[in-house]
Amino acid sequence: METQNFGSEIILNILAGKRAVNSLYSLKALGRDLKISQPQLTKIIKGDRRLTPQIAAKIGQHMKMGDAELLKFILSTMLKENAKKTESL
Repeated sequence: METQNFGSEIILNILAGKRAVNSLYSLKALGRDLKISQPQLTKIIKGDRRLTPQIAAKIGQHMKMGDAELLKFILSTMLKENAKKTESL
């Protein structure tokens, strides 16, 4: 079984939280709320697309993170992606 990537983990956690409140909440609805297309979210979940700093910023803003927390979140996505690239070398 494939290990979830960082972006997938974040998106699925947000989706699970939304579904805890509304069981009919969909990935398409999450995409609408984040202003990210549903196909793009699907590609991140599948690992076909990485979680970019721009997408991380949209997610952080949606989660109403403060400036410092948002910056830490964006930097952590960048560090995790760089670590992933280094491992594949």
